[in-house]
Amino acid sequence: MNFLAWIGNTISGVGNAISNVINSLNAPDTEKAKLKNEIDLQLNNLKSQIIESQNELEKEITERLKIDMQSDSWLSKNIRPLTLIFILAMFTISAIPSAFNLKIDSAYVDILKNWGSLAFMFYFGGRSIEKIIKTTKGSFGITINRNSK
Repeated sequence: MNFLAWIGNTISGVGNAISNVINSLNAPDTEKAKLKNEIDLQLNNLKSQIIESQNELEKEITERLKIDMQSDSWLSKNIRPLTLIFILAMFTISAIPSAFNLKIDSAYVDILKNWGSLAFMFYFGGRSIEKIIKTTKGSFGITINRNSK
């Protein structure tokens, strides 16, 4: 489950809990309905703000990647593949002792597994999406302009 889905489910759960509390109040139905509507409005505003923040974060990450690719530095252009190679090498090195019945702390393996998953998804997933957008040539109203600043 992604972050936005989790937040949405959490906010909906809070809304349902508040609704149950409102239903148990000893107040006229019109007052209960008015209170529920106001709470629903506030929760929907919160969801919108969270989605807006997540979209802004994704835009900032994309902009940072664009700036890295426009840089003259070899390291800034190759840091993602180098990180991927390093994590894969460390994962491989940590697997060697198991061939000799030596135990490696599972926490290290879990950390490398999580880092590897993130690095692979970020690098290959991002590259795949970029290639899909290029091949569709903006068919869905999406364009990538690497020359923009």
